[in-house]
Amino acid sequence: MSKSKGIIIRREVLLIEIERHCREPLCNARVRVGLTKEEARLYCGFDCERCKRHWDDLLSERDVPDWWEERARMKTEG
Repeated sequence: MSKSKGIIIRREVLLIEIERHCREPLCNARVRVGLTKEEARLYCGFDCERCKRHWDDLLSERDVPDWWEERARMKTEG
């Protein structure tokens, strides 16, 4: 009997979930974005799931208050 190979799923800790609204006036869909620490560090926008448009965006201190200072240091370090 041969060993079956399992599926390997890389797991990362979810840091935050942010909520945005599509900026297209006729759409205005609510968009929820879940981000890991690495994704939050690189975050620069979101895609609307309804109209498929991409919107440039940045995280604010309000989005990640407990992690804002660490995030700012990570961005300056590289």
